[in-house]
Amino acid sequence: MALNPCPCMPLQSGVRLLAIIDAVLSLLNLGLFLLVLLAILFYKGENEIEDGDKGVSVVIVVVAILIAGLQFLLALRLYRGAKEKDSRRCRSWLAATVVIITIYAISLVTNRTAKDFHGGGLAVFMVAIIYKVFEVVLVVAFIEMLKQDHQRGIGYIFPPVAAPQPHPLYPTSNVYTIDPPPSYFHIQNQTAHVEPPPPYCSESATVSQRDTANSGI
Repeated sequence: MALNPCPCMPLQSGVRLLAIIDAVLSLLNLGLFLLVLLAILFYKGENEIEDGDKGVSVVIVVVAILIAGLQFLLALRLYRGAKEKDSRRCRSWLAATVVIITIYAISLVTNRTAKDFHGGGLAVFMVAIIYKVFEVVLVVAFIEMLKQDHQRGIGYIFPPVAAPQPHPLYPTSNVYTIDPPPSYFHIQNQTAHVEPPPPYCSESATVSQRDTANSGI
């Protein structure tokens, strides 16, 4: 039995809930980073970023936008994988999420040395990494559960397989029969259809005799 890191609900429901949370957070991050990008490009004021730093800031924000969009797509894939119990979608989400956690960790180590990275920014990075690690542990447990169910044949739909049709040892051939012509004796023995004479009637006989007598007179 797979270990459930979230005992408050089943593994499948927990993975689906985390996928929904991921999708919402990814959309919020996407909108936030888009606003930041617009501010960097078009803001004119006292706190305007210098031209030398503007290019670096644009690259960083664009990478963050791409990661947010990728996380949204991954959240949709994870939701479908949990709903349909598809371990392949869950594994692809797992591989991509490990890469994202690695990027977060590298960014944390790199920005930790900077003087302006402290307080709120550090806390956000730490919470994001811890949340992603917990999510990975939950998805790994869900994949293990699907593997065990597959081995026991629970919840697995086998694809339909057509039964092979038996083939004859030799190919069948069509046999045609020809009726022989009628023989001479058969023709001679055939009797023509002759209609029987009408039944004898006394009135008709009397009339025929009367007509004969009249003709003799």
